[in-house]
Amino acid sequence: TRQDELPGKVRFEDLEASPGLRVRDLVAPGRVLRLDDGDLVVGSRYVRTYVVTDYAKTTRDDFLSNLTQLSYDVAVSMHVKPWDYASSLAFAETHLNDVISENTQYMQNSSKPERGYFVDHDTLPRRMRDAEAQADAVLDELANQDQRLFALTTTVTVFGHDAEDLAAACAAADDVFREQRFGCVEHRDSLRDQSFPTTP
Repeated sequence: TRQDELPGKVRFEDLEASPGLRVRDLVAPGRVLRLDDGDLVVGSRYVRTYVVTDYAKTTRDDFLSNLTQLSYDVAVSMHVKPWDYASSLAFAETHLNDVISENTQYMQNSSKPERGYFVDHDTLPRRMRDAEAQADAVLDELANQDQRLFALTTTVTVFGHDAEDLAAACAAADDVFREQRFGCVEHRDSLRDQSFPTTP
């Protein structure tokens, strides 16, 4: 939060010499301004925080490196919360049942018995067969291999020296999100004060 200050300007040793000084005074920015467009000015930097809430079905391992290698200041934080075993198992069972139900409904609706045409499991569209196989595999891993499910939230905070620099940095970050085909990356004006502190 004090990226542009000279190193050593504020030191933790100063806490002993100044009884009224607290740690938060050392690390907190000098100012935080809320701009009309939903961004923040933290200290002397313009800031926007994105929250990734819906990931692609397959997220490549270069996601983080693509963000951190941008030629802008970007901070990425991943918040991982493990589910308890019972909740994980219940979710996996419900998900498998939903997929099976959807596939069964498709087979019933697509079959034309009056024409002698029937859709069975082998003639389902491949994506539907794959979805059922994946759901079954997840349930098997949870039930038999002591696995767990995790809730994952990724926050990406982008910094700029001014509004134009921030816009360019955000455009570069958006390109990474599009390349990864994330389902939902949110930048909420109403949660900007809460989103920024989630990034280390």
